[in-house]
Amino acid sequence: QDPIVVGNTFGRDRAMTNDLGRRVKVAGPSTPVSITGLNEAPMAGDHFAVYEDEKSARAAGEERAKRALMKQRQATQRVSLENLFDTLKAGELKSVNVIIKADVQGSVEALSASLQKIDVEGVKVTIVHSAVGAINESDVTLAEASNAFIVG
Repeated sequence: QDPIVVGNTFGRDRAMTNDLGRRVKVAGPSTPVSITGLNEAPMAGDHFAVYEDEKSARAAGEERAKRALMKQRQATQRVSLENLFDTLKAGELKSVNVIIKADVQGSVEALSASLQKIDVEGVKVTIVHSAVGAINESDVTLAEASNAFIVG
């Protein structure tokens, strides 16, 4: 019952079965086995490591998952304010998502009306969310998920 990390997932080796369905205690390199006790299913070919204690296995698994998420986020090209106008000129952008935050409702409505009046050839401004208050973590998460700019 060793603490293990496979890819981005971790857990304890509760049981290992070979391709014939028999329980085994040891599996050498390139030996296909099914492991019971992981917190989620790993991908075929993921790297496998055994740890001394469950705490270090959990930390390693979470760190691997965090690195994989960061790598995935970097791979998706996002439109930023720096490259927005170049992207517009190239005709690659068909809509711009915006989240509006302001101190009072009147400001939210004024910003919303102004942004919706912007008319650039073939580009639509979509207001994903608008609200009164400070920009918070959920606004940033929504902006990441919807590839939106936050105006506030």
